[in-house]
Amino acid sequence: FGVPDKRLGEAVAVWLRLKDGKSLNAEEVKAFCKGQISHFKIPQYMTFTSDFPKTTS
Repeated sequence: FGVPDKRLGEAVAVWLRLKDGKSLNAEEVKAFCKGQISHFKIPQYMTFTSDFPKTTS
């Protein structure tokens, strides 16, 4: 999803849900992404959650 960004107007943000008993931080995610995708595609905004909201759809 997008979040407001002063320079671009909107920037990509991600929500990450970890498996029970696992830990991870934003720096570890960025380090992994550096070997997988271009640097400008690496999300700068990350939210870690224990559960995603459920809807009827």
